[in-house]
Amino acid sequence: MTVRIGWMGLGRMGEVMAKCLIKAGREVSVWNRTVSKAAPLAEYGAPVVLLLG
Repeated sequence: MTVRIGWMGLGRMGEVMAKCLIKAGREVSVWNRTVSKAAPLAEYGAPVVLLLG
């Protein structure tokens, strides 16, 4: 069973915590109101989720 994680909020603490999960081999999709803050995690392979509405 694969555990998929969605992470919202990539401030000081959120980015570090999500990066640790990615480095541990978890599948983490990320979202932040400011899309540019998700770019460093996209470099680690995390899909960046865009909410359209």
